[in-house]
Order: sequence, then C-alpha cells, then structure tokens
Amino acid sequence: MASMTTRGRVTCALATAMIAAFLFGSFQAGQARTRAGGGSDRGLVAAGRQTPVSALDKDDEACDSEDSADAWLRTMTKPEARSIVWTGGACQLTQDIDPGVAVRAWAWCAQAHIKLAQPWEAGDEPMIEIWFTEPTDGHAGAPFAFRGLIKATLEGGPVIVRDRHSFVASWRARFPANAASQDCESQDQ
Repeated sequence: MASMTTRGRVTCALATAMIAAFLFGSFQAGQARTRAGGGSDRGLVAAGRQTPVSALDKDDEACDSEDSADAWLRTMTKPEARSIVWTGGACQLTQDIDPGVAVRAWAWCAQAHIKLAQPWEAGDEPMIEIWFTEPTDGHAGAPFAFRGLIKATLEGGPVIVRDRHSFVASWRARFPANAASQDCESQDQ
C-alpha cells in the first residue's frame, strides 16, 4: 500500500478539522444560550409563555387573570395573527418612553412577536415583552414589567405601551371587528 503524500495528509487533516468544526457548531447551536447571571433564553421563553396574566396586571381583577400570557395573547389576536413566535434574551423595548426617564438595558426578557395575517407594511409586527428579575438558581426570575409595541393607526408609527390594558386598547382600535369577542363582559353572557 502506497504511503500518503504530504499534500494528501494536509488535505485529510483539513477535511477532518472542517467536519469537527461543523459538528461542534451544530452542537452549540442546539444548546440553550446561557445569559450572564444564570438562566437561558429557552428558560425565559418558557417563563414568558407561562406567566399568569395576573402577574402583568398589578392590582387588577380581569376575567382572564388566571390565563397564561401565551393563552391570553393567542385568544386576543385571533384571527388577525398568522403566528406568534416567542423569543428570549435581552429586552428590546428599552427606548426612552418619557422625556427625562432613563431606561437602561435589561438582560432578562421574553418577547412574543405577532406575525400578522395582513400586515400594513414590511416590519408591521406587534410585540409584547415580559421583563423578569435577575435569575436565581439558573431559572428565570419573577415577572415585573410589561411592554408592548404596536402600530395602532395606518398613518402613525409603532408606539410603545407600558401595560397590558394599553396594548389591548391599541389592538382593539386597530382590529375593531373582533373586539367584542375579546371582551370579558361578552364572554360572561
């Protein structure tokens, strides 16, 4: 059997290195990304989806307060939403909402991106965001804030809201045809 040439050995070594890099990269992509301070993006998604609406509505007794954020959002956005995609990671809705009020970056949020069946324009994607306290023991902390982003009128740009009721009001203003079926009073009758 003929021995391998130097060029053949180098080619074989490069091929082996490329295969190893590909496999390692695929392994890493499948792993949950761990955030500084503990917790993972997947953990934030799970926590966001399971957060009870009552945790988002401080001191409010809404008829849907025992629903999870995911169930509430799916019910409210039906039939206008084509899909809802949950992500976890750094908070995205951190702009200065009120002049003079500093909003700093925060690393622990779950976002629900609402893909509309009939968007008005490219990038027309309402979103809610649930902010969590710093993780403890590798698990998402407690939910403590709600943010939403929605374009309520065709002429205006998207607005950031700071509570669930404002997001619901903006959604109903944009999609009035389905507003009654989303109303607690109409469900009680």
